[in-house]
Amino acid sequence: MPVTHAQKVSPSVVSYVLNQGPRPVAPATRERVLAAVRELGYRPKSAARALRLSHTMTLGLVVPDLANPFFAELAMSLEDHAWAAGYTLLVGNSAGSAERETTYIQTFLDRQVEGLLLSRPTEASRGRHASPAPGSARSNRRSSRSGRSA
Repeated sequence: MPVTHAQKVSPSVVSYVLNQGPRPVAPATRERVLAAVRELGYRPKSAARALRLSHTMTLGLVVPDLANPFFAELAMSLEDHAWAAGYTLLVGNSAGSAERETTYIQTFLDRQVEGLLLSRPTEASRGRHASPAPGSARSNRRSSRSGRSA
């Protein structure tokens, strides 16, 4: 760890400073460590932290079609709530493919997400061509990627 070398302190002391414990650190040493952290632009590795704390603070969401306003709004709302609770939301777009959905699920589980949300299409959510809700708007443009209406 570059901070330990720069300040000639043990990794434990750096950990105590960055995690505020479990043991006290002399104020002068604390300031030296924090100065080195700022100077070096040090950022703790989230994977190592997750292993130590048993928390990744990450959730996964798999939706069938992010181009569908229903699923885009769902993802945005869930992300807002996750963020407010201190979580990061990873989103996977299965594009209606069972294989992609399975791959996203496995990838998110491999990353040790703390929660996994799966959204499958219903008749209401498929309603791109259904009448829009009062006060809502729908685009008739075509997506250049898929050739489908957006």
